[in-house]
Amino acid sequence: MDADKTFGGQSTYILPIQGTDSLYIFMADMWRPESLKDSRYMWLPIQFDENDIPFIEWKDRWNTELERI
Repeated sequence: MDADKTFGGQSTYILPIQGTDSLYIFMADMWRPESLKDSRYMWLPIQFDENDIPFIEWKDRWNTELERI
C-alpha cells in the first residue's frame, strides 16, 4: 500500500476478528527515526465497499461493531 493510503504507516499484520467472517483490523507501525520514542502503532478497521473491495479510512475512534458499508 502507498503511504498516503496507509496514513504514513507500514503494514505489519491483518488481524481477523474471531467469530466473524468479514471483520479485519489493519495493523501498522508508524516509525519515526528522528524521534524513536514517538513511534506509534496504528490499528484501523478494514472496510469493504459494495463490490467487496477493501479500503481503510482514518477513524479517531471505532469498535468491532462496524458493519459492512
